[in-house]
Amino acid sequence: MIYIYEVCYEKNIVGKQLSIGIVVLFVLGSVLTVNAYDNKETSPIPGNILYVGRSGPRNYSTIGEAVLNASNGDTVFVYDYSSPYYEHVLINKQINLIGENRETTIIDGNGSGNVLTVYSEWVTISGFTIQNGGYGIYLDDGVNTTISDNIIKNHAVDGISLLYLIYI
Repeated sequence: MIYIYEVCYEKNIVGKQLSIGIVVLFVLGSVLTVNAYDNKETSPIPGNILYVGRSGPRNYSTIGEAVLNASNGDTVFVYDYSSPYYEHVLINKQINLIGENRETTIIDGNGSGNVLTVYSEWVTISGFTIQNGGYGIYLDDGVNTTISDNIIKNHAVDGISLLYLIYI
């Protein structure tokens, strides 16, 4: 009798350990799935890199042309080699607009208009001198937009303008 009791007791422990292990794996799998979903919701999936100011594949001569051909999640990298870029750039996609060097990669509005106009969320603008426009950066939709490591100067109206709309 004692032998049967010990075997049953050992089988019961193994069963409990197996049950606990399955529950832990299930919970861990659920947490990892939730975190992966949350990360997908809070940042765009990295995409392609498009280049401006050099030659070669996926390289454009203007920032506006590269942004037009970009897709959500892409990065437009702008070399300072062809700087200054005399443009008014419309950004209506979730992209990263990155300059090679904030002191030498210059986007110039040529004395008028918005140098950069952003009509999308999840935009990153970094590494530029943005100068000589009505507004340097005009944000129509600034949700989760990051503007960092830029020099913004010599604008007729303001360096950065944020249009905040309340929908009722």
